[in-house]
Amino acid sequence: MVFVDGRWTFDWAKLEEACAQPHAKILLLCNPYNPLARVFDRVELDRLAALVRKHDLLVCSDEIHCDLVLDPQAKHTIFAAMSEDLAARTVTLMAASKTYNIAGLTCGFAIIPDANLRTRFRRIFHGLSLDQNAFGLLATEAAFDHGEPWRLECVEYLRGNLDLI
Repeated sequence: MVFVDGRWTFDWAKLEEACAQPHAKILLLCNPYNPLARVFDRVELDRLAALVRKHDLLVCSDEIHCDLVLDPQAKHTIFAAMSEDLAARTVTLMAASKTYNIAGLTCGFAIIPDANLRTRFRRIFHGLSLDQNAFGLLATEAAFDHGEPWRLECVEYLRGNLDLI
């Protein structure tokens, strides 16, 4: 990341160089970018998508903080939702853990629209004891189904904290 025109963004030259390496197979994306709380805009994501296509990379997109966007002007865009071809090469990581303060319940999940990529993912993680527990699953469901008022209050509180620094 580099600081340009008052905000953090990708170091495009270094990213292009890294993606062009023969051993490069996957791009790890964190959006919103933690710890900077930076939500990448559509122009940046389109440019990133072009790099991914050019170098035929898979994408692992950590979007776990997507419900905690602190900049009221920013709009989070799910990388895989930008196009069908991007969805076919993307593993999107999500969880209620950060937003709803239930990180200890270990209930993150992966959204993998492409059946072949999903099969590869399952094969890699088979036997790693990444199973979720019933309590965590119920808490995740409750958070997504009933937690919106709490989430909105939490975002306002965090925005207040951000204003202090």
